[in-house]
Amino acid sequence: MTTDEGQVSSIRTTRVHQHVRAPRAVVYRLLLDPSALARWKVPDGMTASVHTFQAAEGGEIRVSLTYDDNQAGGKSAAHTDTYSGRFIQLVQDERVIEVHSFETDDPALRGQMTSSIILSDAPNGGTDVTGIHEGVPPGISLADNETGWRMALRKLAALAESESGDSGAFYHGTRAELNPDDLIHPGYSSNYTTRRSPWVYFSETLNAATWGAELAKGEGRSRIYVVEPTGPFVDDPNLTNQRFPGNPTRSYRSGAPLRVMREHLGWEPHSPEEIQAMKDGIAGKEPIDD
Repeated sequence: MTTDEGQVSSIRTTRVHQHVRAPRAVVYRLLLDPSALARWKVPDGMTASVHTFQAAEGGEIRVSLTYDDNQAGGKSAAHTDTYSGRFIQLVQDERVIEVHSFETDDPALRGQMTSSIILSDAPNGGTDVTGIHEGVPPGISLADNETGWRMALRKLAALAESESGDSGAFYHGTRAELNPDDLIHPGYSSNYTTRRSPWVYFSETLNAATWGAELAKGEGRSRIYVVEPTGPFVDDPNLTNQRFPGNPTRSYRSGAPLRVMREHLGWEPHSPEEIQAMKDGIAGKEPIDD
């Protein structure tokens, strides 16, 4: 990774580059996946909470970053930095631009910032990611801002590379202990309700399958399996146009069984706090089973 830093027309700006060994489409999906964003768009030593994330041009964003060290001071609260804003440009597989500002009473930390993430094909494969942060307030060190960007883009690279590590595979998260060639049938209750579903759900991304494994009912350990659909499948409406634009998590459902190919090992779990926040968020919601 290389970094250029400077001032253009008196606008305080940082620019950071990161190479990612994954296709642009994979990286772009992670830029617009709120659960993924909470894992990568956060400096070391902090935890992200995504309050609002409307992944469309004009859509609102509100995120809090809380220091793990409770002695550290925050910009918005005792140990927390909260920023809010909106997306101003989304170009699929190319760029995400947002404007935001810190929620603070300190004049030195106020002001609208523009955050741009630009994706391009790398000459030797993969994706070159450029992060540009313009309008950094005078109360924030450019060096600290740059360091935060470095940390975040490294996490983005690691997440994207893990997502694309088994290209073309489908994943299913569960607590059931299964063997190769076992069939996973529709008819079980979902993570949302005790009502039995006529569908079986799966995804092309590990992040979505990780949530499926961690939210699954039962007493066994969380597991992710590589699966093969045995019949036709469609986009999962719980995670596509009725909840998010497009299908950023590449999540699907089928009325036919899934065949287990093998267990996928080495996936990264969410923190207990993230899992509880997700459980709180889906509590009382009914899945779209039409």
